[in-house]
Amino acid sequence: MAWLGPFAAWWALVIDRPAILQQLANALPMIADGALDTCCALADATRAAVASGEPAGAWAPAAAEALEALHAGETELAQGLGGLAAAIERFSTTAGPRPDLEAHCVDLVLAAERLQAALADPVRALRPAEAGPRDDSLTRVSTENAPRMATIVARAVRAREPALLDVWFASLGPATSALVEAAVAGAISRTPPPPPAPKRREPETIVGYELVKRLGEGGIGSVWLVRKPGADRFFVLKIPKADALASATETERAGILASFKDEAQALAGLYHPNVASIIDRGVTQDVPYLVLEYLIGADLKEYSAAKLMSLYELRHVVSGCCAGLTALHNAGLVHRDIKPANVWLRLPLAGGQRFEPDQHRDPAKASPLNTVLIDFGMVRAMRVPPEVGGRFVAGTPGYIAPEQVLDPVELDGRADVYAMAGTIYNVTTGRAFFDDIDQPRERILAHMRQDPMEDAERFRAYPAALVKLLRAATARDWRDRPTPLELAREFEAAL
Repeated sequence: MAWLGPFAAWWALVIDRPAILQQLANALPMIADGALDTCCALADATRAAVASGEPAGAWAPAAAEALEALHAGETELAQGLGGLAAAIERFSTTAGPRPDLEAHCVDLVLAAERLQAALADPVRALRPAEAGPRDDSLTRVSTENAPRMATIVARAVRAREPALLDVWFASLGPATSALVEAAVAGAISRTPPPPPAPKRREPETIVGYELVKRLGEGGIGSVWLVRKPGADRFFVLKIPKADALASATETERAGILASFKDEAQALAGLYHPNVASIIDRGVTQDVPYLVLEYLIGADLKEYSAAKLMSLYELRHVVSGCCAGLTALHNAGLVHRDIKPANVWLRLPLAGGQRFEPDQHRDPAKASPLNTVLIDFGMVRAMRVPPEVGGRFVAGTPGYIAPEQVLDPVELDGRADVYAMAGTIYNVTTGRAFFDDIDQPRERILAHMRQDPMEDAERFRAYPAALVKLLRAATARDWRDRPTPLELAREFEAAL
């Protein structure tokens, strides 16, 4: 019991099928009579207690009693379960309007991460909890990132939007996520919905720029074609969406405004032919705006959709992108959303002429002049203070680097190299990493758990040297990836 009991407890919570342990009877004939049956019964009792979903951590005493009988009461697994139960009990009194919400969210995140770390590693789970200092029960990275994740949990509760936490929930694994999701759902149910905000009209001019037409919009921002009255030259203006600001909480509003300021500051310090040029920036009526050069041509998504690109065509695109990324990284910044839609190809088109696939996809008629990185709405510093809540916990499925998913305190620029590999794959094949997974949440998590190049058949048309390069560029550990300049040089050599 002393050695089998703790393992049975871990097995029941992770594998969720204690009865399978009965098969050990044939492999371990020296087990005392009845010991295996007892362990399986107690392990099942542990699993049932945790899975009961009793509110406010009321499942904890029954689970602790079963763990004690399994000789697992002093293990990291037991302490992790007890810690999460205590955190959930404290969390059961909080709600969106409460001033203690952030503190309870930090408490909940740390407890959840500790339990998941134990469940993910049986050696950690079964060691005595007092074997090391309590602060060592979580890695430094997890501890540093807890305030950032807690900010997002608080935002989800206040906005009554649990979908903001989908990726984090899934990263916790089934047992931990079920407990935490129920706790968060309870806090949301205790949070009154915000009053509906009146719809606000977009202005016709902003600081002297005439709004000509809307070019597009995202979740929080609008992009407009603008011009100065009396001038023939067009520009692109980015502003936060009026509706997004009007319906946001104070915390969300601060995050939206900060993201625009970050983008403006990032571009203001960069002067590079492969990075979109900033023309003007500022704040009007407490709302930031950003004016960029008006680029003529097409983004790489539109260009490659007309006809997939050959590797030879892609040489200059990869070189230009990597040069722009090098400038960005040297400034201490990470783009975080490199993908075909955010790579612009300058084309020799007449002013105001739109890209026409039938006419302009042929390089003999309209050869790309230059490659420019655009859309810096997700840009961030490589290291940010732990207390600054992450505004973007995920980039784009098919391109996001595994270490980027939960927006850590430290993020190396080689997260963009991973995305460049996804971009190369997409524009030459028409497919994307993990595009066989339908659910966006599961697809993002696949970047954390799976190798995007596991299916060698997908890459059979590539030269062996390029396959090797893409494997390096998508390595799970960012330290094993090439830098942007190394990627560009080795891409050229692979052809």
